Amino acid sequence: MRARPPVVIAIACLMCGCVGSSKSRKDQMREQTKNFNEMADIMSTIIDRASCEAAKAKLKPYYVARFERQKQLKEKEEQMSPVEKEQEAKELEKLKNDPDYEKSREAIKRYAHEMARIMSTPEIADLYMREIVGSASEPSNRP
Repeated sequence: MRARPPVVIAIACLMCGCVGSSKSRKDQMREQTKNFNEMADIMSTIIDRASCEAAKAKLKPYYVARFERQKQLKEKEEQMSPVEKEQEAKELEKLKNDPDYEKSREAIKRYAHEMARIMSTPEIADLYMREIVGSASEPSNRP
């Protein structure tokens, strides 16, 4: 099984962070930052099969939520006109000037670092992708 590079996963998550909510974009970015930091904290405890199994129940809800946001983003993008897409891009560009944007990027980097570390550990890489990431993306495991 070949895993996606962690950076690609992190960028996809960043793009999904602002979808499907009545919260402001800034609030959504802050929530996303919090989630990435929490995931990285949990992932940092994974060093072998036993610790991977122990982290599974804590991490799955984050992945389930992420996959749901990705689905919502795709649906939203399919319904947007070119003008709306351009406006969306401008709004996202404005966020880059916000001080919380750098905090968000740092959280994503932490997550990507932990994902890369886990993926470079043969004993747990496949288990992590299959049991935590993969099972969270299956429709049968969604609440």
